[in-house]
Amino acid sequence: MTGYSLPMSLKYFLVKYKKSTRTLMSFEEFTNTDDQIDALVNSYHFNREGFLKLEDDIEIVALMSQSVDSLKVTHGRYFAQSPKDLQPTLR
Repeated sequence: MTGYSLPMSLKYFLVKYKKSTRTLMSFEEFTNTDDQIDALVNSYHFNREGFLKLEDDIEIVALMSQSVDSLKVTHGRYFAQSPKDLQPTLR
C-alpha cells in the first residue's frame, strides 16, 4: 500500500473483543509496516461496511501504542478479563 505514513516508534495491534462477555477474543501485534497498514485499513472497512450485523456483539479495533503496557492503560476495558501477563500474537 502506498500513500500512508505512520510513526515507526509505535507498535500496531489488532484487537477482537466480545462486548457481552467482556472478553478478549484475539490480540495481535503487527511487525511488518505493510501488515500494520492493512490491519488498520481492513479493521476500519470491516466495521464501517457493517459486516458485523450478525455479530454486532464483537468489536474489531486497530490500535497504535508504544507498548503493550501503555495499551492496557489507554484501552483497559479490552484487557480487564485477561491475564496480567498477556502478550499479543505476533503477525
